[in-house]
Amino acid sequence: PKCKTSSRLIDWLEKGVTEALYKEYLKCLRFGISSDKQGKNLIEEYVFNFAYQEDGEIRLQILNSIKKSPVNTLATDSVKQLKGQVCKMTRLLVALTASFDPLPDEKYVSVHLEYYDTRTPDKYEPPFFTAARELPGFQQRPFSMGLGACQTKHVCIGMKAKTTAVSDLDQGYEYSGNHNSETTHAQERMP
Repeated sequence: PKCKTSSRLIDWLEKGVTEALYKEYLKCLRFGISSDKQGKNLIEEYVFNFAYQEDGEIRLQILNSIKKSPVNTLATDSVKQLKGQVCKMTRLLVALTASFDPLPDEKYVSVHLEYYDTRTPDKYEPPFFTAARELPGFQQRPFSMGLGACQTKHVCIGMKAKTTAVSDLDQGYEYSGNHNSETTHAQERMP
């Protein structure tokens, strides 16, 4: 990568996140973009949830984000089909973010990890991550959309996007989620 921020992000993902995934500790990855260094004012957040499975079937379920009900379900044992479905979810994410308002000139990127308490050793931190005191938050109610989920015999991945970079949102609503798991984070200023 040509810039320090993208190199750092690749290190976080390839070394830190990958280790937590392989050890089956990772429960949730939150990729956030905020307007302040402390992450108190999130602009966008992309949430990936992970569950580890033992059956051999691969499942993809696209959910209606309002009704929380399945729109489409695919069951297969083909890794090729699964990769195709993950690519479709990624394209949906790209199309969705193209409709958001532009980000401010000064912005910060952060990655927060949440772990399964029952299987993660105390004080565990993957490479490039440190213990987080609190998660970043939204200062107003974000627009939120579920983008689907994929399940293989080893892992289930769900994807959701949240943003305040949509012009017609209500102002003055502080968003806070339930986060009972231990979390770690990494943060960097974006160019």
